[in-house]
Amino acid sequence: MSEQQEGRDLQEMSEAYAEAQTRAEIAAWQCLVGIQELNRIEQETATAWSRGLRDIIDAIDKAREQLGRTQ
Repeated sequence: MSEQQEGRDLQEMSEAYAEAQTRAEIAAWQCLVGIQELNRIEQETATAWSRGLRDIIDAIDKAREQLGRTQ
């Protein structure tokens, strides 16, 4: 193999490495964005559950109060 061919091969490998590195960085950022979105959804879900449970407890308390008045 000539030095010229080795130089071209090295250049191709360098370009392929740079492209792979760029793709890996993009994938890492996409994962980070996905994780942040999942965290946001998890927080919203926890908040909704908390509100729902509070509403149920309030309804039970109200029913007990009304039941206590009728007895």
